[in-house]
Amino acid sequence: KVTNNPTDAASALQLCSYYLQNKQDPQFQAEVKRILADRKSYPNGDFELGQFYAKRKQYQEASELFETGLKTNPGEKRRYQREILAVLLAQDKKAEALAEAENIFKADPQNVDALYIKANLNFAKSRKEDLKGIAADFQRAIELNPTEPLYRFKLGQVMIFQGDVAGAKNQFLESSKLQASYLAPRLALAEIEFGAK
Repeated sequence: KVTNNPTDAASALQLCSYYLQNKQDPQFQAEVKRILADRKSYPNGDFELGQFYAKRKQYQEASELFETGLKTNPGEKRRYQREILAVLLAQDKKAEALAEAENIFKADPQNVDALYIKANLNFAKSRKEDLKGIAADFQRAIELNPTEPLYRFKLGQVMIFQGDVAGAKNQFLESSKLQASYLAPRLALAEIEFGAK
């Protein structure tokens, strides 16, 4: 396949997978080097290889490739930053992910992915006095991407902890309208209705 499609990234990654499955490490390493060296044929080689490693839980290699891509492809920085955060979260490195998300958002206040991760990680370890700021972060995420149902669902969860059941119910309703197949807000609404009986 690679011989027939020398610039097709999917074919090259399929070959990488074949080499790994058959424990042909020298061939695998050679193919990785070939992809990374050929920027013209594989302009997103570091990104695609990073995802390849991440799916196989080889997080160190994935992180290094995403960090390299962040430097060499500044126009795609949000995409690389999202993957860097995903790798940290996959390893349960919550403190590092939070620090990274805060740094990203500070430098780029329009980066909704970083803002969401920042808000969500703070919510997971929140104290009651932190909820107002966390709610504001989720509200800002909604403003940046009003069609994402997850942000409204999370804001609703914060409102439940704040004691604002009516506000939470409204957010859950809006979330379920945005994506009919998204079950979480519907379950949350059911719990509210059950608790009211």
